[in-house]
Amino acid sequence: MRLEQRAWIDVRIQIDSQIKAGEPLRATVKAINTGKTPAKKVSGTASIQKVASNETPKLGPIFVTTVFHGLIPPGGALPLSVRSRSDKSDTYMTETDIEDFRSGKVYVAVLGKFGYEDVYGTSHWIKYCTWKSFGPGDGKYSAGECVNSNEVDENS
Repeated sequence: MRLEQRAWIDVRIQIDSQIKAGEPLRATVKAINTGKTPAKKVSGTASIQKVASNETPKLGPIFVTTVFHGLIPPGGALPLSVRSRSDKSDTYMTETDIEDFRSGKVYVAVLGKFGYEDVYGTSHWIKYCTWKSFGPGDGKYSAGECVNSNEVDENS
């Protein structure tokens, strides 16, 4: 019964398709409670990265945007706005960066993790990573590790 009734967090990611010189990369990460009870003590991290087409995103220590929230009711969502960062300040795209995106030399990856507790006091988490290219679609992006890193806890 607990498995059927507990909170379940689903993550939806929208990467801004408008990349411009002088502005940071942007994305919205939305944690949605698709379960039947509230998700409590919700916390989350997100990072947006510019990644060379022959490399994988940095899955280790990275500069992240963090959010803490009391709870997400059933059907509710917690949006998190993410901008490219280095240390504690935004990083801005240059004309060279834009050309690298359009030529397929680099792609964008968004990754992070949400943690929460269900009404039964059990802790849960979900890790996510997705990517988007702005260049030729010839399949030369090394984003497989990003997609393969998506996982959820196995707590019931």
